[in-house]
Amino acid sequence: MAIIDIDPLFDDDDDDQRNDQEAEHAASPSEAKKGFIGGSWDWFCAGIRKESSFSWLKFTASAAVPISVTFLTLQQMDAASNQQRHEIMSTYLEEMKDLLVDKGLRLSDSNEVSSTDAEAKAKAEQRAEAKRMAEAITLNAASQLYENQPWLSKLLGQPNPNGEHKGKLIKFLYQADLIGGCPVNQKLEVDKAKCKPAELKLSTIKLNEMIMERPVIRLIGIDLSGADLSNSKLSELNLDAANLQRATLTKSDLSKMVLTDAKMQGADLTKVNLTEALLIRTDLQGANLREAKLIGANLKGANLAGADLSRANLTRAKYNYKTVLPKDVDTTGMLWCTMGKDKTSNRLREYCQEVN
Repeated sequence: MAIIDIDPLFDDDDDDQRNDQEAEHAASPSEAKKGFIGGSWDWFCAGIRKESSFSWLKFTASAAVPISVTFLTLQQMDAASNQQRHEIMSTYLEEMKDLLVDKGLRLSDSNEVSSTDAEAKAKAEQRAEAKRMAEAITLNAASQLYENQPWLSKLLGQPNPNGEHKGKLIKFLYQADLIGGCPVNQKLEVDKAKCKPAELKLSTIKLNEMIMERPVIRLIGIDLSGADLSNSKLSELNLDAANLQRATLTKSDLSKMVLTDAKMQGADLTKVNLTEALLIRTDLQGANLREAKLIGANLKGANLAGADLSRANLTRAKYNYKTVLPKDVDTTGMLWCTMGKDKTSNRLREYCQEVN
């Protein structure tokens, strides 16, 4: 009987299996070249699976530390930013006070009292220099407020604190008779014949995101022509007879504003909210009103010749025979207003009906 040695057979099988495994590794170079990152990730995942729930708590706590530090850092930055805003305004008001009191910035020629022509000329030159300084100081303060972005309020989606300071800056200039204004008589009627022109030219001033504090004062006859007022909250503000020519008011809230007799030629009013605003006799020639909300706005006597009203919402906006609308505007849904006698009182009253 022949004796068969079975050990070599098993050795051959083991060699074949080993060769097959080596061939598989050679066929997948990505596995073979996984490197440090891949190996570290496998080690990390394996370690996580082996760790207990207590270790997870330690991991969460360690991750929360940098988040807390970051939040505190943002708070400190926001507090520093707030302090800087106050310093900007304090410095500005002190410098403007010096110009108003000592340099005669607010004196007009009609109030000038001088013994000689030379003295009058010297005071006029001093006042002109004070105006130039006031313009530079104002533009610089507004620019600093523009650049001083509040980190935490932006992160939390809160109103921009700079906006309130910008509102205070404009309120100060208006009350100082430096950016125009019109007097009001005892009947609270605007005397447009006595409106004062602006002493300062601030056409490049950045007042974006401006917020006017309540109660809102009447800024009648104010001159903010060319100013950047985008994203501002100016609802219910009275800017009767204001000069807003070429001003940028994109995405601003101007709802329920009084803009009667205002000059707004060439103003950028893209996506602005003018819901229920009074635009009686307002000059809006060439204004950009793309996607503007004019729901319920009063456009009686307004001039919108050449204005862009593409995709503007004019639902229930009032207009009459004195209103000048662009030729291509769709008046469907607007209210056509006429005057007629009331049958009961026999007095003239306004009748508005929807245009089909």
